Amino acid sequence: MSFPGAKFVSRRMVWIPAAVLLMASCGGQAAPAASSAGAAPAVAASPASSAAASSPRPSAATSASTGGTAAVKPSGALAASASAGGQLPTVRMAISVPAVTYSADYVAQAKGYFTQHGVKVQEEQLQSGATSMQALLGGSVDMVYGASQDVAAAAAKGAPLLAVQASTKMTVEFCGSKAFADQKGITAATSLQDRMKDLKGTNIAITGPGANSDRMARWLLKKYGGLNPDTDATFTTISSATGILASMQQGRIQAFIFSPPQCEIAVKDGYGTQLVKPADVPEFSRYVHTIVFTTKDWASAHKDVLSRTVTALSQGNNFIIQHPQDAMPIIEKKFSTIDPKVIDSSVQTILPLLVKDGKMTEDGWKATNTVLQEAGIVKQPMDTTEGHFWTNDYIGDTTVP
Repeated sequence: MSFPGAKFVSRRMVWIPAAVLLMASCGGQAAPAASSAGAAPAVAASPASSAAASSPRPSAATSASTGGTAAVKPSGALAASASAGGQLPTVRMAISVPAVTYSADYVAQAKGYFTQHGVKVQEEQLQSGATSMQALLGGSVDMVYGASQDVAAAAAKGAPLLAVQASTKMTVEFCGSKAFADQKGITAATSLQDRMKDLKGTNIAITGPGANSDRMARWLLKKYGGLNPDTDATFTTISSATGILASMQQGRIQAFIFSPPQCEIAVKDGYGTQLVKPADVPEFSRYVHTIVFTTKDWASAHKDVLSRTVTALSQGNNFIIQHPQDAMPIIEKKFSTIDPKVIDSSVQTILPLLVKDGKMTEDGWKATNTVLQEAGIVKQPMDTTEGHFWTNDYIGDTTVP
C-alpha cells in the first residue's frame, strides 16, 4: 500500500520544504533492512524465551472465566528470561510523530508493563503513516501504532492487515490562528457549520497529501462547511509539527489539523485558537482512531509475543484512565521541552477519548467506516465484523497492577 507521496491532491497544493522530513523521505531515517513480514522479532530471544514464543494464547474459556479478559502474565520461559536478566524478545513498533495520543505506550514503558509481560518494545520513529505502512509491509517493523484510516484504506485494497488494539477515539483538533479567528469574529458560541464556512479562502497546513490531517480537514470543510476543498481552500504540505507552528506564528497559514499538543502550544503562546475540538464533531464520539496494527502473517507467527505487547499497552491506557494525575508526570517527561501546563491541557483533551481495555467494537468500526467513505479514503462499505481486519483476541488481562 502506498499513498500519493509527492503528488498534488489539488492544483492549489503548496509545498514548504522541511529539511528534517525531506531527509526522512529520501531515506535519512531509513528503516533497517527489510525482512519477511513473518520474520522473528528483531532482537533474537534467548533459547529459553524462544521456546515460549510458540505457547498458545489464553483460550476463550479462560477469557470468559475472567470477565472477558484472559490473564497474560510473564510465565514459563519468558518469565525465567526476564527474572534472570536475559534478553527479552523485541518487538519493533513504528510511531509516526510524537503525540499525546500515544501516551499508553509512554506509560506502559515507564511503569514497566512490557517487561512484566516478558517483552521489549523498540520504538521506530518514522515520519508519516505512509512510511510506517511501507516499513510494515516491507518487514522492517513488526507493528504500527498509528491511525485507523491507514489500516482501513490498505485492508480495503486487499492488504493482509489486522488491527489488534485501540488506544483512542478521534483526537484531531482544527486549530486556527488567533488573528484569523478575531477577524472572522469566531467565538466559542459560533456553530461548527459557521466555523467551517469561515475557512473558505484560507491556507491550511497538512502533513502530506492523503495524510490523516489532509483527509479529515477536507471532510470537515465539505461535511460541515459545504465547501469544495479543491477550490475553496489551499492546502500546504509542512511535514513537521514545529514547521506548522512556525508558519502559523508567521501568518503564512490560517489553520491546521493535528492531535494534541500542537494546538495547545499555539493557544498557550497566544497566536492560536481551537476552532474545532474532537467533542464538537458528533461522528468522532465513536470513531476508532489510534490503533496498533500488524500483518496477519506476523500476528499468526507471533501470537504470544503480540498478546503480551498489546495487553501491556492496554494496561498503560487503563492506568491513564484510572490515575490521570499520576500519569501526568510520565507524559510531561516524554515532552520535556514543552510547558507542562500544555501537556496537562492536552491530556485533559484526550482523557474522555481513551479506550478502556484497548478493545474495539463493530459499532465503532461502522461509524469509522462511514466517515472514511465520506472522506473518500475507502470507496465502499467494508466488512466491519470482528476477524476481518480487526480483532480483540490478543488482548489479555488489562487490570492495572
